[in-house]
Amino acid sequence: MTDDYFGTADLMQRDSRCLHDNQRWQNACYLAGYVVECSLKAIAEKDGMTQKELSRRPYGHDLTKLVPLITASRLLTNHRGIPFDSHKITNSELYSWNPYDRYKPTCWNDENTSQAFQETAEYLFNFLTDLYLNGQI
Repeated sequence: MTDDYFGTADLMQRDSRCLHDNQRWQNACYLAGYVVECSLKAIAEKDGMTQKELSRRPYGHDLTKLVPLITASRLLTNHRGIPFDSHKITNSELYSWNPYDRYKPTCWNDENTSQAFQETAEYLFNFLTDLYLNGQI
């Protein structure tokens, strides 16, 4: 069975936004991180990487390793829709996201952090959706 990165990013995006709108900051941030991870993996997979490669080191949950894969992607050079700006990810709080931080009670526990995470996740998911609608994913 294969992973559905696009479908998972879509589901996580909607749930993350719902949690944020209901002031559940920590879990909103947790899911926003997965939106970014799954969006990046959907693009990398379409660019030729296997799910097996993406699930292991050095990639796995490490956004700092996944973002450079996308920046070098051939899909970005051929894409005419929403421009990809890696700085919207690398300059965000979400860039250092790690799913294991969910065990830290003081992590991601405020509205501003959650809003920043939402903005980054929404930007990348909108970019992914644009690729999908243009037949590139």
